[in-house]
Amino acid sequence: MQYKQLSEKLAEIGRPIPPLGLRRIEDGERRVDVDDLMALAVALDVNPVALLLPSEDRGVPVEATGVGSIGFKELWRWSDGVKALRDSTDATDSVMENELRGHLDDASFRNRVRPPLQRVESVAPTSSRRGEVRRIDMVLRSLREVTETIEEMQREEPPQEAENRGDD
Repeated sequence: MQYKQLSEKLAEIGRPIPPLGLRRIEDGERRVDVDDLMALAVALDVNPVALLLPSEDRGVPVEATGVGSIGFKELWRWSDGVKALRDSTDATDSVMENELRGHLDDASFRNRVRPPLQRVESVAPTSSRRGEVRRIDMVLRSLREVTETIEEMQREEPPQEAENRGDD
C-alpha cells in the first residue's frame, strides 16, 4: 500500500497522518504514540502487536525493550498472552519441578493478561486442564515431601553410617 492510500484510510478512521508523516515513521524519524499504533493497525487490518514485533524468524535472538535478547517464538508467545517470560529456572529444583512450575506460571499469566470476561476462575480454563493442574500440584507436593523426607533422614543418620558409606 502506498503512503497516500494509507494516509487516506487513516483520515477516514479519524487519525489523519499525512504521507510525509508515514514516510518519517517508516524511516524512524517520527515517533508513534499508542493512538497512532492503533489507527495504523486498523488501517492495515493487523493486530497492533504485528506492527511492533518482527514478522519472521531469522534464527537469531531479537532485542526487545525491557526484555533484552529473546527468541522470536518466545517473544511472540509472550506478546500473544500465551506464555510468561521466565528469567531462569530455580537451580535448587529438579527439571521436572521447574517444568511443572512453568506450566502453572503460564496459566496464571494468561489470566492476568486477559480482560475479565475472558478470564477463568481457576488457573485452568477447561475441565481437562483443571485435572492437569491438579496432577501437577500433586506431583509438586509429592516431590517436596520426598525431598523433605530424604533431607530429614540425612540429618538423622548417625555419623558412623555416613563414614561406612564413604561420605564425609
